[in-house]
Amino acid sequence: MTKLTWAFACIIAIAFAPAISKAGVIVEASLGRGAQVSPSVDDKWGPVNIMIAPGLSIGQMLRAELGVVMDMPQDNSDTNMRLRPMLVVSPPLLPVYGRLILGVGNLLEGPRSIEYGGALGVGASLAGIGVFAEAGVIPQRVDGESYVILEGRVGAFYIF
Repeated sequence: MTKLTWAFACIIAIAFAPAISKAGVIVEASLGRGAQVSPSVDDKWGPVNIMIAPGLSIGQMLRAELGVVMDMPQDNSDTNMRLRPMLVVSPPLLPVYGRLILGVGNLLEGPRSIEYGGALGVGASLAGIGVFAEAGVIPQRVDGESYVILEGRVGAFYIF
């Protein structure tokens, strides 16, 4: 890295140091299911998946999470594991949030896929325990082909 890049990285680290020092640990567990909407297919519903997403709450509005997603085996599909780094923006005092998603799929079998997209959701918490529901659009690229997946997800979280 150049000296300018290192200087920029140090400035960013110093700027975010107060928020990171107050960071709380969060763990989410959720169930989701997606439907392929483009290109259209006869059996558009994907398998139910389970996601465990540990992360850090940075300040009051921002969370960085790493989701580990496992598809439940179905008759017409293989087990799929995905990693989803996510950034969640949740305004204080409002029960809504936005989630940016970037991920890598097919880690166990088949050609790797790249996922990117976002979700909007609602959630509530009391004493560190909360629940949420969200709907998202997660386009995927596999071997140069694009697919658009709509995904719904419900879950719970705990903030330490």
